[in-house]
Order: sequence, then C-alpha cells, then structure tokens
Amino acid sequence: MKRKVNIAAEARKAGLDPRVVYVRMNKGWTKKRALETPVRVVKKPKRKTAIKKVTHKRVAPKANRMIPVEHFVADRTNVAVGWILSTIIVFLITIIVMR
Repeated sequence: MKRKVNIAAEARKAGLDPRVVYVRMNKGWTKKRALETPVRVVKKPKRKTAIKKVTHKRVAPKANRMIPVEHFVADRTNVAVGWILSTIIVFLITIIVMR
C-alpha cells in the first residue's frame, strides 16, 4: 500500500513555503516542478525619505524689539514694502511743503 504524500511536508523539506507549492500546483504545475523551482526573491524598493517642505511661519516680534512701520503694515495688509515706503515719503514731503 502506498503511503499518502503530504505536500506541505515535502515543501518544507525542500525549503519552500507550502502555500507557494499549493499555488503552483493549482496553476497547473507538476508536483516535481513545483517543488524543484526556487522561489523568486523580490527586492523591496528603497524607501525614499520625504523632502520636507519649508514653510515660513510668521513669528511674533519680541516685546522689546522694534520693527519698522512699513514692515508692520506690509505684514498685515499684504501690500509691498516699497509701495508703503514711497507713500510715506510722499506724505512727509507734502507736510513739509505745506508749512
């Protein structure tokens, strides 16, 4: 009488995962071919390190630090500093001329 063959035991003996052998046999491979063909090693791709996006956060000025008026206004109104400076200069000139 022939002894029943345990495919899982033979797969382990051959150094293979039994699930690999079962899948191969379900795909139509012969038992011999399923047990003798080595498992293909799939290399995992190297993990790319994420490039951190630089975000500029507005930092509140220190209490004892003075900031120019044009920067103070520009930060709160989204108006260019140059435009604010030219407006201040024109304003001061008109005051001086009117005296």
